[in-house]
Amino acid sequence: MMIIPNRLKTIFNNKEFPIKFNDIKKLNQIHDGYTNISYFLQLKNNKKYHVRIGNNSITNRVNEYAFIKAYKQEHLYKFFNIKNGDYIRSWIDYPTPSLKTLRIQKFIKALTDEIARVHKIIPPKSFIKHNYLEFINKVKLLDKYKKIYIRLLKQYDTDKWVLSHNDLSIDNLIFYKNKVIFIDYEWARLNNPYWDIANFIRESNVKQDVVSLYSSQMKSIKNFNLRTFHAFLYISHCYAWQWAYAMKPSPKIIKYRALCNKCLAIAYDNVVKLGL
Repeated sequence: MMIIPNRLKTIFNNKEFPIKFNDIKKLNQIHDGYTNISYFLQLKNNKKYHVRIGNNSITNRVNEYAFIKAYKQEHLYKFFNIKNGDYIRSWIDYPTPSLKTLRIQKFIKALTDEIARVHKIIPPKSFIKHNYLEFINKVKLLDKYKKIYIRLLKQYDTDKWVLSHNDLSIDNLIFYKNKVIFIDYEWARLNNPYWDIANFIRESNVKQDVVSLYSSQMKSIKNFNLRTFHAFLYISHCYAWQWAYAMKPSPKIIKYRALCNKCLAIAYDNVVKLGL
């Protein structure tokens, strides 16, 4: 007998797109993260859906849905609760890329093209800006890291901020027919145009040769500045470290902290070497 959590029952009983228990063919949990729990749902008519339970209050669901509409993905969402982030979305049956895909020139071009396209979208009114300092007084960041972090933020504070996915990773995009489509917009914000690509590189945890590969590819982008790119690689590592240490400890968070420690040390050595 299929056991359905009470929160899912509440979602299935929504007025916009109700789901009847007898119509369910498959229901499998596919993700249990810090900000949501997700399920794969298949009905007896073989239609497939992604069902999400929002499970914390640090993400802004109004902001998230505003990005969904600006990105022209609203038609995929059968139900979206802007109070808690619960939703039912049509299942996107295309693959997310592998780490090997990150080295493919067609992927790099498709990714950078899509980032550039999103950055040109006019942001919704009252769209939230990324707050680089939200954790700075909640964690004990080493002075040598903090000094460079604050200086670089001030240096690029006058840059034009753009609509950003803000949490790009190989798990948050689809690569299909040489095109990239973004998914999962919980952390969408206004941000510096260099953040999305720099944070994607950080999230992918790639080796230096891949960083160099992306640096070389992006030199062809109009007005692309290599030093600014490396500055935001450091900024993204430093912000990720702060986020990790501001979160409540759990086995996943503790493991992530260890990775952040290692990566931030490397990023620091890099900016010092480059004289940033």
